[in-house]
Formats: sequence, structure tokens, C-alpha cells
Amino acid sequence: NLTIVQQDVNVWMQKLKSDRYQLILVDLYTGSIIPEEFTFEKFLERVGRFLDTSGVAAFNHLYSSVEKEGAHVLEKRLLNVFSKVTSVKPEANIIFICNP
Repeated sequence: NLTIVQQDVNVWMQKLKSDRYQLILVDLYTGSIIPEEFTFEKFLERVGRFLDTSGVAAFNHLYSSVEKEGAHVLEKRLLNVFSKVTSVKPEANIIFICNP
């Protein structure tokens, strides 16, 4: 029962009503940059509203010396929105695993 949606996230979120998901993967790059609007708490809160109580949202962010500061800013914002935030650091990225 897997449905993959690939479209503008803002359009997709507007279509949703009370849907809840077990997993939401957020990987919103334009080249090597995440558009700033997708790092603001308003967007992060919208993602959290669509999570089931036992669901997980995973946010991908580059983590080289150039992107580390932005990753830490995102982490602080995630901590303001989600009850639990842990991170996994594969080779060049950091993935924040968030629980409602």
C-alpha cells in the first residue's frame, strides 16, 4: 500500500484534508539549495499535521562545510515543531528523523 507522490509540495498539501501518513520524506532541493520557505517553522508545522501519531518525517539536508550552518538552523526549527528529532549522517548529508 505504497503511494509515491511527486509534485509541488504546496499544491499537494492544499489538496489534503485530514489525511495522516506513517512516513513523509522531505528532500526539497533546487540544485544544491533548499528554498528558504521549506525551512521555516510554518512549513515544518504543516508537514507535522499530516503525520500519524506514530509516524515519522525525515528531512534531508546537505552537510558539507558549506551547508553545516543551514543544517543546524533547520535542526533548531525542527526541535521547535516536533517532540523528538534525531539525526543520521550518511556520507555528505544529514537526515533529521522527526516524531510528532
